Amino acid sequence: MKVPFLDLSLQHRALRTEALAALTATYDANRFCLGKDVEDFEKAFAATLGHPRALAMNSGTSPLHVACMIAGFAPGDEVITTPFTFISTVWGVCYVGATPVFADIEAGTFNLDPAKLAAAITSRTKGVIVVHLFGQPARMDEIMAVARRHNLFVIEDCAQAVGARYLGARPPSASRSARSATRARSAFIRRKTLAAAARAAQSCRGARRFTRAPGTSACMAPTAAITTTSSAATSAWTASKARCST
Repeated sequence: MKVPFLDLSLQHRALRTEALAALTATYDANRFCLGKDVEDFEKAFAATLGHPRALAMNSGTSPLHVACMIAGFAPGDEVITTPFTFISTVWGVCYVGATPVFADIEAGTFNLDPAKLAAAITSRTKGVIVVHLFGQPARMDEIMAVARRHNLFVIEDCAQAVGARYLGARPPSASRSARSATRARSAFIRRKTLAAAARAAQSCRGARRFTRAPGTSACMAPTAAITTTSSAATSAWTASKARCST
């Protein structure tokens, strides 16, 4: 018996009628870039995850790129992440000129090992990108404890753990104190206070439209999912506009 490596037919079959009807409505209305369909998704997605807002993006790479911009990562900085992930996790770091550094994973979960993370930190380390795999969040209480000690910006990749719970809460579950961000093929960013949330979210919305694709002279429209309170977003958005105008 031949078992396919990847078979999504069963789950697609259950949604086929509803999904095709929605696609047909979008096609007939010519809503191919942002618009009501995206806004409705953002509201529903944010409500499902319990976040105040979400910003939909065009890929899983673009939110990482924007999150790294908001974090302020720059040439000379190091960002620690897992080697057991898709390459876009590293692309986001490279796009802003920072250097990715790999820390090993745990054998039992395949998620980032908090002890290996701590051992990989240097004077140049500015952030961490955690990838939650197979519906199982990484040990964020321990990871955030390390991040707090070293004042690191944390980005959580929730692409393979949307709706998962950690210690009774959905990721970003342990991101209450240290500078932190998370994405679910989209990014959710949060910090110590919520004072700058609306302003930063608007900055991310602008970056979604006018971020330049690395190595090109054209501005791309990253369409991402970001909820944020990072005060670095405004400067990141200003820098983005400046790059696109040159």
